[in-house]
Formats: sequence, structure tokens, C-alpha cells
Amino acid sequence: MESPSKARIFIEQFIENIVSSSYTLTDDSYLVEMGIDSLDVVELVMELEEELNMDIEDDAFSGIETVGALIQAAEKLAEKKK
Repeated sequence: MESPSKARIFIEQFIENIVSSSYTLTDDSYLVEMGIDSLDVVELVMELEEELNMDIEDDAFSGIETVGALIQAAEKLAEKKK
């Protein structure tokens, strides 16, 4: 089994820090249902840029609705950086 990417670990930890502990986090979890708004996503992007040492386009995460889609977009950006 492949170990989780750095982006996945970071995003999951970020979300777990702002979401109620009673919510079960899955790739299919909708950000809005967890109370994550656009300001949270902006904060996440800024912290992700620092964590992965990369610049992220302002619209890189626009239209993303689920945790899994957010993680996939971050992993794709991290892969491009390599």
C-alpha cells in the first residue's frame, strides 16, 4: 500500500483542525458541508504553498467541492513542481 502524499497529510490535518471532531473525513466529504468556506480555502492554499515550497495560482482550487478533489489538485501541482 502506497503511503499518503505530503499534500494529503497536510490537507487532512488542516481540515481536521477546523472541523468538528464528530465529522468523519473522507475523500467524498463536501467542504461546504463541513463548514469550510472560501476564506478557509485561501488560508489552506497559503499554508500549502509554504509547506510544499511552491507558488499556487489563485484559481488552482476554484470550483473544488470535495476533500478528495482538493487533495488531487494539490498532488497534481506538487507533481508538476518536481
